[in-house]
Amino acid sequence: MQLLTVHKNGVISLDGQEFQLRSGWNYITTNQLSHSLMGVGELSTFINSKELLEPIDYTGKRLLISRTGGLGDFFFIMRSVMEIKKKYEGVTVDFCCAPKYIELVKNIFYPTLLNSVNPILIKYPMYEACNYFFTFEGYIEANREALMFNAFDLMAKKFFVDIGLDHTVPVKLPPLYIEKANILAKEWTRPVVGMQLRASSIVRTYPVKDQEKIVQWLDLKGYNTLLLDTPMNIAEVMDQWSAKTNKSVVLPYSPSIKPSMLLSTALVPHCKLLFVPDSVFVYLGDSFNIPTVAIYSVVHSSLRALGLNTYALEVEGGCRNCGTHGGFPCKWSVDGWSPCLKSLKAEHLCFILEGLLDGDKIFSNPQV
Repeated sequence: MQLLTVHKNGVISLDGQEFQLRSGWNYITTNQLSHSLMGVGELSTFINSKELLEPIDYTGKRLLISRTGGLGDFFFIMRSVMEIKKKYEGVTVDFCCAPKYIELVKNIFYPTLLNSVNPILIKYPMYEACNYFFTFEGYIEANREALMFNAFDLMAKKFFVDIGLDHTVPVKLPPLYIEKANILAKEWTRPVVGMQLRASSIVRTYPVKDQEKIVQWLDLKGYNTLLLDTPMNIAEVMDQWSAKTNKSVVLPYSPSIKPSMLLSTALVPHCKLLFVPDSVFVYLGDSFNIPTVAIYSVVHSSLRALGLNTYALEVEGGCRNCGTHGGFPCKWSVDGWSPCLKSLKAEHLCFILEGLLDGDKIFSNPQV
């Protein structure tokens, strides 16, 4: 494969020969581009025109996929990879991500879906060896078609695969982390509801004081709350809560068991219910078939293709999307928090949680 270089000044060079890019979402076609480079964001999309109009036969081919986003973004991609692996014999899929996610991706998706997992800044030989190179930087956030497709289908469209209506991505964890989660769960004296404290940004996060009200209500109902977050974020939030509230929480680690995202993932199946923002835990709940209440602010839940056991909560009306697929902060916020989420009263959320925890069929459709 020839080496393609995208320069900051909007020029792409193919083995030294330069092509000036036009602005927007344009296609560059040339006889020299015998392979595909799907670039996104502020640059453009580059793809062979014939491949753009018809499905690609990946049989025996080698795909290189690159994405620097978080673990939730990887779920969108992996559903298409599942279909590619199932349909095309001998296909090889290599994946590149930020170094901090390599261990996670290796343990969750490799070797079932991926042939290798690599840091995002890989060296030249790997680009040279692949038949197709897919990069999705800014793809969900900046794509003009994002309002017509949910994130899973948006990825499938660019891979030219049909994933149907089932967007669940199975998760297989290492036995070591399953054992650690079992040890922690054995110490719990009451059933547990998992709550993620922080989303990827404050505008997607439910306000801390309202979180405390939900923890207090769960305590009265006979449930402890598992705080799904980093030790630093947990400590910061618990400093703002009362001592009484903190007594009803359980932590995703112990003095003898170190915290990790893999451990938190392994604890999800031990939860009666999840209460989370727009994050990877929405898809983990779906993978483990755990009822999940997911709250949405800067993005419509319809753009996420949620599972049948997921209950999406969002404020009626409003000005969303705040940037396609939530790519920008809320312009109406005065303190960083989302006005949409601040208007979601804890009392209303507790009513919904009560209906789910008690097993009442209070919803005719999970998308509420």
